[in-house]
Amino acid sequence: MQLHTVFQPIVNLDTNEIIGFEALLRSSVPPAILFKQAEEKGVLPQLDRYARLLALRSYQLVSSPTLL
Repeated sequence: MQLHTVFQPIVNLDTNEIIGFEALLRSSVPPAILFKQAEEKGVLPQLDRYARLLALRSYQLVSSPTLL
């Protein structure tokens, strides 16, 4: 199973301005099954940390000054 992040913009509906992004964890396994299995195996905290790490690494890549 592969996990990856996608980013969804958060938009101020009054101004239509993008004010941030939320990171969403995606996998080839449906979310209900993924989280149920992670909970049963006791690895939900590790999955949470991994998702945060993926999001932060992705953010670092897209905000790198070398890409501007």
